[in-house]
Amino acid sequence: MIAKIKCPVCAEEFNLESDLEASDTFHCAECEALLEIVSVDPLRVKAIRDRAE
Repeated sequence: MIAKIKCPVCAEEFNLESDLEASDTFHCAECEALLEIVSVDPLRVKAIRDRAE
């Protein structure tokens, strides 16, 4: 199953595998912000850093 995510930094929408867990991190494909899964049900993310270093 695929989960749709909206980046809180640039508002880009993209898909991620839904087997993610809370505290998993990943980069936005568009702006490269480092994001963290806050909650999986409902699915919520937050920005840890605005841009990848």
